[in-house]
Amino acid sequence: MAVTDIHSFSNPQESRVKHVELNLTVDFDARQLRGAAVLSLEPAGRRLLLDTRDLAIQRVNGSAAGFKLGEPGKHLGAPLEISLPPGSSRV
Repeated sequence: MAVTDIHSFSNPQESRVKHVELNLTVDFDARQLRGAAVLSLEPAGRRLLLDTRDLAIQRVNGSAAGFKLGEPGKHLGAPLEISLPPGSSRV
């Protein structure tokens, strides 16, 4: 039985993030973080859903993954849906 978390868009029963590798640069004057994240997944399903809030996502790369940023909700932010190529374990 799949459990749904009403406080998240995530789909851990399909794809779960096991490790996050961050490479960030801080711009104190602009009050921004810029950088990249590499996510290790287990199991790697067909898509990964992540929670976002106030992020300017420019691209998902490192693999042939497409992405779609959904409309922001009142309380949860916006869902980020990443399409995963078959057998991919990192995005």
